Amino acid sequence: MSIPDVDVPIGFLYETTLMKYASGKLTKDGMIMSPEEALEHFKQLAIDEGFAESTIENSAEELLYDLEEIEERKYQEYLEERE
Repeated sequence: MSIPDVDVPIGFLYETTLMKYASGKLTKDGMIMSPEEALEHFKQLAIDEGFAESTIENSAEELLYDLEEIEERKYQEYLEERE
């Protein structure tokens, strides 16, 4: 197993994507990205950094779960604020 020739670890891309999504800073055309769009954003960053497809997919599955969890939590907070 070889170490990819990358400048940043995939965990950094993962955490950065997650934090930006949670804070509403991941936008596309002025709109906050959906979990699926944020996932594609992460994948593109990882591809640009030179990660292997298998490495990207392993992280992407977990990331999508985390992004969807954040989306659900934000929706619940929204509903609670409306009460």
